[in-house]
Amino acid sequence: MVDISYDLKYSYIMVTITAVRHAYPENGGFKIARPNGHKDYTFLHFFTCMDITLGTKTFRTRPDACIVYDKTTPQFFSSETPVVHDWMHFSCTEEKTDLAGVPLNCVFYPVNGSFITYIAQELEREFFGDLPDRDKMLAAKFDELMIKLKRSVNDKTKPLAAETAAALEELRQKMFSDLSKNYTVEELARSVNFSPSYFFSLYKDLFGISPVSDLILSKINAAKNMLAFTDAPVLKIARQLGYDNVTHFLRQFKSRVGVSPSTYRSAAKAK
Repeated sequence: MVDISYDLKYSYIMVTITAVRHAYPENGGFKIARPNGHKDYTFLHFFTCMDITLGTKTFRTRPDACIVYDKTTPQFFSSETPVVHDWMHFSCTEEKTDLAGVPLNCVFYPVNGSFITYIAQELEREFFGDLPDRDKMLAAKFDELMIKLKRSVNDKTKPLAAETAAALEELRQKMFSDLSKNYTVEELARSVNFSPSYFFSLYKDLFGISPVSDLILSKINAAKNMLAFTDAPVLKIARQLGYDNVTHFLRQFKSRVGVSPSTYRSAAKAK
């Protein structure tokens, strides 16, 4: 719990954000058991599979599962393997059965949910930062998250052809499998025989994020894991992730996480 909160004039309800983290890592064996719920509403977005109990049923989610708990619903979720997830706690001025059309107390899977981590990252940066009008920005980003979740859950647009989607998924996994490499849009487009502009459009439509931003976010998330779970020097981490210029890494990390790598490491290890 962070002892900073903001009353946000959300379009539908008054909201107070009490804590938020994006792409937050947990060790294997991670487990949450809150039989009486939480004093605030809880939003969760899991990058990987998670075992969740709702009522009398326990089941394993697919990757990119989301859930918004109200204050009284018991929360039980766990994973034997390491976890990365976005999460947020917030309170409301009145009890709700949904939030702007986003369901409560049930697992759902947004289409192209990459936007969630980016908005959570921006919320985290504003929450812990000291920029002008941060309460207004927090309100706008919370609004954006709820609206995009609603749109994504109800997305009826025609999906990409299976062959094209599979090719882009394979390329994305290749990008993520070796984060020491750096790619240009032109190189990536050429590898799947598309023009750069067409490839950029397809990639963003499928994953909700541009190719280069997706790669940068993956590098930063990998850096966060190494900072939290190893004692590797920052310079070594930067080099392993393809940054020849450590100053560039430091700037990119802080611009996306809101704090320096050393500050992030200290906070993660103090947890």
